[in-house]
Amino acid sequence: MEPLDPPPDIDPREHATDSWAWGDQGYHVVRHGDRWYAWVDAQPEASVYEVADEHEARAVLDREQAWWVFASEHGNRVARVEVADRPGTDLNGVLRTFYDAVLVDGGEAGVLLAIREEENYALQRLPDLVDAGEAFAVEAERFAEQVERQGLTRFPDIAAANLRYRAAVARSDTARVALGDAVRRHEARLRGERGLTPFMAHRLGVSREFLYRVLAGREWAGQTPGPSPSAGWTATAGFAIEGDGLRQAHDILVQVLETMGVSLTEDASLEEGQRGIWFARCRLDLTDLSEVAPDDALSRLRYIVRELPEVTWRAQARPGRRTGRFDWPSGWDTRDQVLVHPAVRAAEIQVHEAG
Repeated sequence: MEPLDPPPDIDPREHATDSWAWGDQGYHVVRHGDRWYAWVDAQPEASVYEVADEHEARAVLDREQAWWVFASEHGNRVARVEVADRPGTDLNGVLRTFYDAVLVDGGEAGVLLAIREEENYALQRLPDLVDAGEAFAVEAERFAEQVERQGLTRFPDIAAANLRYRAAVARSDTARVALGDAVRRHEARLRGERGLTPFMAHRLGVSREFLYRVLAGREWAGQTPGPSPSAGWTATAGFAIEGDGLRQAHDILVQVLETMGVSLTEDASLEEGQRGIWFARCRLDLTDLSEVAPDDALSRLRYIVRELPEVTWRAQARPGRRTGRFDWPSGWDTRDQVLVHPAVRAAEIQVHEAG
């Protein structure tokens, strides 16, 4: 089927019975008068096919979108497998692709499974990643049986084993995303109930810092998140903690950070000072801070201490500035305050724009 040249002189969006987007391309099922069109709105020009009815229009658009899923980089590639070989003994010959499948999470655009067998393209739209992972696995296992049955490629046993391996990985990866989504649904409770975060981390077999990255959507997530407005900022915190030893000082620090609801980019450092005082230094992770208004250091400092409304800070930060600092205690009249734990004697938080 060849596209019309020239295409009809109409705006497809005004006559579409259904439309959707994928990356820079728009897809339209168009009815104009008594004619049906499958309309792919792409740059630099559109591809328009005249078809018999709405059913054929959707079939054509599925084929075109499946081709574009392979050709473009839009979306997050969750799984991919290919079966290809060079016929004969000439390794420099023409590569023949028997099968190609890719599972792509397009975020709001949906989850797609595109399959190519020889020159035939097919597309499946899935409701969620777990269903998509299972669909990918079923298709890969189906073709593995075909490879073995028909003896496709010079090494059918290797090709079939790779297909089954990729099927298992797809099931595992999408199940891990489902686990991450389940954890993130309980973010408020995990951050709000004291002691729950380390308990859950232990139950899941991960570190507390890793669990914070899960909550921020940077681990066990489907769609790769874009850069956060805070990704270009550096935030540090320092605490003076009275303790009988390293273990006790560390436990108090953990309690403070969990109450504040902040995560770290790396493990905190603890150094022993004089008279039983331990000095803790931490690099805070702000990448889960998706929106900041106004976009300045003061806003980020206020975000960091948001869970400590009873603490009075001395602010060395002004609106609009790209650097700032909060200190506690802020004066003699605030020394009776408690910053989470009575063993915390002083605290300092600094934020500045990196670069």
